[in-house]
Amino acid sequence: MNTDSVLKQLFAAYPNTEVTTATVAMYMRLLKDIPPADLQTVIDQAVATLKFLPTIAELRDMHHALRNVGRLTWADAWDSVQKEIRRIGSYGLPQFGDELTTRVVKAMGWKTLCASDNPATDRAQFRDMYNALASRDETAQKLLPQAREFAERQRSIGPAPMRDLLEVK
Repeated sequence: MNTDSVLKQLFAAYPNTEVTTATVAMYMRLLKDIPPADLQTVIDQAVATLKFLPTIAELRDMHHALRNVGRLTWADAWDSVQKEIRRIGSYGLPQFGDELTTRVVKAMGWKTLCASDNPATDRAQFRDMYNALASRDETAQKLLPQAREFAERQRSIGPAPMRDLLEVK
């Protein structure tokens, strides 16, 4: 199985749509980073649920959604934090089932969370931080490989000094 054969199935499922060689080339180029077996699943799901030929963006979004089925919400993660606080307290080492919860707890401070006398504020701060990090991760996951490389190059260069930004040309 390869990307070409999977895409042929997609186009065959929508016989009333005109598909040009340029269209096929764009689908090939912008979906080649998705493993053919995964793409087969995405296309099967798209054909089963969409009345019209899905765009590249719709297929990429569906791929992302299928990869994240069952992902914890911030409320699920907060519940796991509360369970760990009750289970081990501030002197133990918390164990979480997902890396995002671990990152948020580390940023907020385990002992600080355990010793807090304002759980409503902690919960709100946890929610905001969890959702912000999840959004950042989701954006990064959706990047095309070449866009990811571009972003990494830009990050390694660093921000332009303020004087360069304010300089009148």
